[in-house]
Amino acid sequence: MNILIPNSFCYSAIGITKTLKRLSKYQVCLWGTGEEDKGVASGSLLVDEYLKSPSLNCASAYKAFLSSLIDSNGIDMIFCVLDSDLLVLDEIIKEHSSTVYVNPGHQNILLFRDKLAASKAIEKIGINIPRIVMEDAKVPLILREKISVGSTGIKYLDLCESAQLNGTVFVQERERGREFTVDVLCDKDGEPHLIIPRERLEIRNGMSFKTQLKRDGDLIDATKRICHKFCLPGIWNVQFIKNEKGVFFIELNPRISGSSIASITASFNFIDLYIDHFFFHNCIPSMDKLQEFVAWDSIVTRFYEESVFPQHNIKCPVSLSLIHI
Repeated sequence: MNILIPNSFCYSAIGITKTLKRLSKYQVCLWGTGEEDKGVASGSLLVDEYLKSPSLNCASAYKAFLSSLIDSNGIDMIFCVLDSDLLVLDEIIKEHSSTVYVNPGHQNILLFRDKLAASKAIEKIGINIPRIVMEDAKVPLILREKISVGSTGIKYLDLCESAQLNGTVFVQERERGREFTVDVLCDKDGEPHLIIPRERLEIRNGMSFKTQLKRDGDLIDATKRICHKFCLPGIWNVQFIKNEKGVFFIELNPRISGSSIASITASFNFIDLYIDHFFFHNCIPSMDKLQEFVAWDSIVTRFYEESVFPQHNIKCPVSLSLIHI
């Protein structure tokens, strides 16, 4: 099976690439792309085949490149790891009926990339959000970009700071509490079969480096409510803050995330189920059954791993003890 991971050079793709390499049921050939030359970013060394792509800023050239790659190499399935690829794949996949890409839907893509519109939509289904503040702010605030990736568009605003709000940002009260990411697996109809909340114990550059799986009923119930309102097939994640006042929605990413490897490592490789269902059209076991395979309360810590892309043929010594200076 040929699987494509566009922009596989980026950090968020590494966890997905490792997970796909650990599949127990399927032999896969992983195709990756990126703007960097092979070896410049470690993600380019983890895939089986890597091709340098045009920049995402050159939309027409980038779309043509992906379409040609899919046709020329018999790509069976595509995994999206970047928000910026969601709309691109939404457009070009219509031309490739034999390639499986689990599309979250055009309207969902537009909704959840706009953090303000998403927050208002979630509030309408009875889930708390940090209060959206206008000009009468007298409490600590969060300044957010409307269109952003992960947690990179968030700035904690000091009351003494003056913010030039020009329509591209909005302001929310800062809710303090425990931060959670919830990984979700839904079938083609958007029905949830696996919901795994993870408390974010250590965060670096918006990514979870240490996380603990928690079987939290409040978070699971809030996630189910989102599933039943918005049909979101496939694997995606939603972020919450929980404190003594309740559960507060922060954002939803309608794609698989790099940190999902934490849930997979502490449970089972549910990418197998994902391929079973969306590629081979098999049923996914019930949520009640799958939740029992999760090692709840486990702590998962991620770590850096070195990669080397040799530029010359250098013969390495068998042992440093053989070198005499």
